[in-house]
Amino acid sequence: MKKKIALVSPIFSPDISGGAEKHALNFAELLASEYELEILTTKALDYITWKNVIRNDEEFIENSLVRRFTVKQSRNIKSFNRFHAKLIQKLPNISDEEMSEWLMMQGPYCPELINFIKENEKSYDVFIFMTYLYYTTIYGIDKIKHKSICVTTLHDEPPAYFPVFKKTLTNEITYSFNTPEERDLFKKIYSYAPDKYSVIGLHVDSPVNPSLPPPKFEYILYIGRIDAGKGVFTLIEQFTEWKRKTNSSVKLILVGGGEHDDNPEEDIIFTGYISEEEKVNYLKYALFLVNPSHLESFSIVVMEAWLLEIPVLVNQDSEILRAHCNRSNAGLYYSDQDSFSATMNYLLSHPETRTKMGINGKHYVEMNYTRDIVRKKLFHLVESVGQRND
Repeated sequence: MKKKIALVSPIFSPDISGGAEKHALNFAELLASEYELEILTTKALDYITWKNVIRNDEEFIENSLVRRFTVKQSRNIKSFNRFHAKLIQKLPNISDEEMSEWLMMQGPYCPELINFIKENEKSYDVFIFMTYLYYTTIYGIDKIKHKSICVTTLHDEPPAYFPVFKKTLTNEITYSFNTPEERDLFKKIYSYAPDKYSVIGLHVDSPVNPSLPPPKFEYILYIGRIDAGKGVFTLIEQFTEWKRKTNSSVKLILVGGGEHDDNPEEDIIFTGYISEEEKVNYLKYALFLVNPSHLESFSIVVMEAWLLEIPVLVNQDSEILRAHCNRSNAGLYYSDQDSFSATMNYLLSHPETRTKMGINGKHYVEMNYTRDIVRKKLFHLVESVGQRND
């Protein structure tokens, strides 16, 4: 008889193409091929407000039952950010009451989902919780640690040091990490190395070759949310300063949704949301991809770039991205305006190096993050849950 798996994710939708939501879809696709899989999630599609936008309580996605639960409290992001900043200043002296309030505000506050887990725990052999940071993981995993996998997607960020996570993320749980650096960070923050874990990452398929014509100009590319937390506006400033000093004709294209001011620079192009084919087309013809985020647990788009033999330039402060570049020899990294300008100039003036880096990147992904490699690691981890370590 097939094992029955519950994958618990704050958001779950085939229409979301990045972040932890993409990770949930990625694992769900693999798990459904071997196990009886159900998804336990919310009716929200937006982690900023947690507004309920999906009406159905149940639906099937790729032959897996998706159970959706109502979020009982939307989030006022400004109020949350004020409270969040207050707690960071109080570290490590945060009370249990403050921690509970923070988790409710962080969300998604979905007590019906938690109650469902409690009432139906025996119906599932394994629970897989996506990301450590949210209400659904902390309250859902608490009483069923022995039969749970936590896909942490851990960053070196202030909330990771909050007492509720140190209390909850214990050695009873089985863990899935994206990279060796994430595993090492876990040990650093929580002062122990878990007995049962695997460094899995997620599988990245080769993008479908687009049939669109290439853009008629040279450009570098960013793909992701247009968000200050992703380092996008600092990237724009650094690119603008570099352009001012070089008079290069190279443009910066930013693909993704988010709020931004109208940009007077004609060489900086915001595309907004675009089709997958358009995204891949921009990626295929880019000189290189830039990822300015300092908080990454994996970066799917970097892997997609490498599968297309496109090199990358990343933020040195992201230990994960820096390590990917060092292991693959397929990218460079920068830390400030001077190093950004220097790496830009180097990559643009050494096309043969860009070509070699792109080839290295494709080899790195094919050796570590193919569908078969990730499936094998994930299934082995699922089968290990509940086994003793005697």
